Amino acid sequence: MKKAITLLNVLLLTLFTNHAKGENTAIKYYSKNKETFQLQDMSKNQALYVTLKGKSKYSVIWIQIYYKGNKEDLFIETKTNGEFSQKYLMSKGKGEYQFKIFANDGKSSRYRGVCHFSINNTKELPKDLVLDAKIKYFGLQKKFFSLAPFKDKQASFLTLKGESKYKYIMMKVKYKNKVSSINFSPDKRFHYKYILSKGKGEYHFSFFGSNGKYSRYTGICSFKVFNSKEINSNDKIFNINSKIIQYIAGTLGKKIGRGECWDAAQSALELYGAEWDGSFVYGKKVDWKKDKIIPGDIIQFRSVVFRMQKNGFTSVKYYGQPDHTAIVYKVHKRGVYTLAHQNVEGKRIMLKGLINLNHKFSGWIQFYRPRAGLIKVK
Repeated sequence: MKKAITLLNVLLLTLFTNHAKGENTAIKYYSKNKETFQLQDMSKNQALYVTLKGKSKYSVIWIQIYYKGNKEDLFIETKTNGEFSQKYLMSKGKGEYQFKIFANDGKSSRYRGVCHFSINNTKELPKDLVLDAKIKYFGLQKKFFSLAPFKDKQASFLTLKGESKYKYIMMKVKYKNKVSSINFSPDKRFHYKYILSKGKGEYHFSFFGSNGKYSRYTGICSFKVFNSKEINSNDKIFNINSKIIQYIAGTLGKKIGRGECWDAAQSALELYGAEWDGSFVYGKKVDWKKDKIIPGDIIQFRSVVFRMQKNGFTSVKYYGQPDHTAIVYKVHKRGVYTLAHQNVEGKRIMLKGLINLNHKFSGWIQFYRPRAGLIKVK
């Protein structure tokens, strides 16, 4: 099957020789596919947006969109009467966009090529926030989680307002093939602002819900927006270190989550809407040898060995077998910190401990500066 599609792709690419001098070219159908699949006249399309509207005897439509050598996939499910409608934002800039359309009858995994066309986008992107397609909910998920229609006109921020029956929400954001994650516990009625902090371009959002923190998450909905403004990466709005320290101070001597070292960082990050990868990258990387370390920074240790000599004796201490996570509680001087962490010294409660990185003998250490991604609106 993959070989067949690859060969078909090569064939289709050779057919893209009639480029438009104006806005678009005619739709070219293969064989008798116009009898089973038909798109409306593409001449009605406006610049920036392409309206993909028509009727099909196929249940699933797969659209491959090419722009300057990069490919994007778009899937559309037809209605019971065979009709479909989808707007596509040509957000990557001016130039030619090539569309190749495949269809599937739902009875097999095989897709067949039905038509192709190209459109030349001649307009610049608008100066404010551009919202692409409407929110797509999966199945009946809108009964359990719903977002209000977007009304944002200010770039750099996206308002997320709605209702939820889920106790826990995972929001994944894809930007230039990198995925970050924000976990939060919404009220029944919630109101947040998400910071479009990564810069200009397309942001893809996917939401998942669960009623148990460590239970399986269910897909809820997805959408994408385009941000046309840069934001100052050093803006104070990102700083949540002081909040993390305030939270950690109240947990000393107590167990967080399962008592794992990682759970302390996870709990603090989720509490204040931090954006991270949900694994071991807790924010922006900082170098303790060059940058200023502040309380609330998070350290990841991997198979680290410390060797200290005193009065002719050598003592050895291990951090991470292979991994250990800790939070900087106090800075004494460069390389010398009081840490707050758990699952140390055989105890699964939050403890404080002094560490001197200048005594590191082997292993890997990385500091991270947590960054706010989601702000709760009071």
